[in-house]
Amino acid sequence: MRHVEGNLQVTIVWLLLVWLTAGFGEEIILRGYFMRQFVKFFGDNKMSLAINILIFSSFFGYMHMQQGITGQLVAASTGALLSIIFYMRKCDLWFMIMVHGFFNTLGILGFYFELVYPSRASGYAPSSASGSCCNPRAEVLEARNLES
Repeated sequence: MRHVEGNLQVTIVWLLLVWLTAGFGEEIILRGYFMRQFVKFFGDNKMSLAINILIFSSFFGYMHMQQGITGQLVAASTGALLSIIFYMRKCDLWFMIMVHGFFNTLGILGFYFELVYPSRASGYAPSSASGSCCNPRAEVLEARNLES
């Protein structure tokens, strides 16, 4: 997500895409259709709802495999929490779309304002050896100075 950092036009495009695909798309497909079909088929007793939440939050975590295992676990946990809220709010899908969209908006804005950066595996996160563990911009500037 380095291309989002400080780039307002790219950030706006990403926000629109994320709201359409994740906020709206995932919620309509997973909670709006699949989770409701599961309840129609298996009923709405506590055991059925627990299995429903377990299955679909696991699938939700799997869909976020590009974020690594930690991202998958966070997505699955968040998905389970959102599923519980979904059933507590009597299947209020629009509320879930808004919550999901705002949650993802915070993530995109974190990249835009450089509050969040990809994992060390991507080679972007500053290393403590460079002395700039708390300032990603310092490492970028340091790299530019070395190139000159």
